[in-house]
Order: sequence, then structure tokens, then C-alpha cells
Amino acid sequence: MVIYELPYLPDILEDVVARVNTVFSTRLVDPFNVYFDYGLQNDVTRNIYKKETSTAIPIPGTFPLVWLVMNYSELRGKKIDKYADSSTSLIIGMPTKTEYTMRQRTDNSFKPRLFPIYQEILIQLSLEDWFNRPEIEKIEHTKIDLPYWGCGDANGQNTENLFKNFIDAVQIKDLKLEIENIQNCKPFSNFS
Repeated sequence: MVIYELPYLPDILEDVVARVNTVFSTRLVDPFNVYFDYGLQNDVTRNIYKKETSTAIPIPGTFPLVWLVMNYSELRGKKIDKYADSSTSLIIGMPTKTEYTMRQRTDNSFKPRLFPIYQEILIQLSLEDWFNRPEIEKIEHTKIDLPYWGCGDANGQNTENLFKNFIDAVQIKDLKLEIENIQNCKPFSNFS
């Protein structure tokens, strides 16, 4: 009897980001790692920063971060040949300096890191078997640039953002993905 692995979006996207990481960590010029996490904001913040510390210094090896924002939805039963239509959001973020101008953010965060990661995520989503290999141009989403995310509250006060620090970010909002039906899914390979 063959038992099939049910599609679980966090696992699928973790694999996608692992491939994104391979692209950037193995390039010859300016290599860097890309990290993945998912969950509610408190879970991700706890993973980024050392527990029981009051400092806003991230643990090495946590940025740039691709965060699968929980909660996400899966619409089931719409198409018989699909497992679900998913709608989710990703945040691609990295620490920034409060004194940076917008031009400095563009030159130090967005162009060398955030935009290339965003583009590579789309490429890897288009190659993902769980999503039936959609064309990049047909991956429906809204892209939002978030410079100096956490730059102030309604009263203009400088306040830290969700990650205890200021970050520059790109949000991939309302990302629509068709997840393949279980009948087309990958079987578990090893049971003992």
C-alpha cells in the first residue's frame, strides 16, 4: 500500500526557499544565505532573537529572512484535480539602519538583496511540482516594498517593528497558489 504525503504549505515553501538559498549562497560574487521561517509573529520573533534577552540583536544566521505569515487559507473542493487553492503572504526582510535615506536603502537593501530574493522566489515557485509549474507571469500576488518597516506609529514616534528592530522588507501579499491534488502528489519513499 502506497501512502501519500499530504501537501503542507510551510514544508513546500521551506523547500522553495532552500533552493533560493542555494542560488545565492553558491554564487561567486557577493554570496549570502537566505533563511526561512513560518508562524505567527511572536513565534518568528522568538526564533530570530535569543530567548530571555532584552537586546535587539538577531541571532547570526537569521537574515535575510523569508517569513511565511500565518494564518493562510486553503480553499478546498473548488476543483477536483487540485488539492487546494491557497492564499498566503510572505515577508522578505533584512535589518536596516535608521539613519539610511531611501536611496541608501535602495542601494544597500532592496537592489542587492530583497529584489533578487523576490525574483528568485517567483522563479522557484514556477519550478515547484506541488504548484503544477505555473509561469512566473501568472503567479498572482501583490508586491509591496516596505522601506524602514516600523518607522513610526500614528503619532510619528519611532517604534520598533514586529522583529524588535527596523527592517527593510518586500511583502508578497495575497500570493495565490494552486496546490496539486493528492493523487498527483509524491509518495512517501520509506516506511520501516
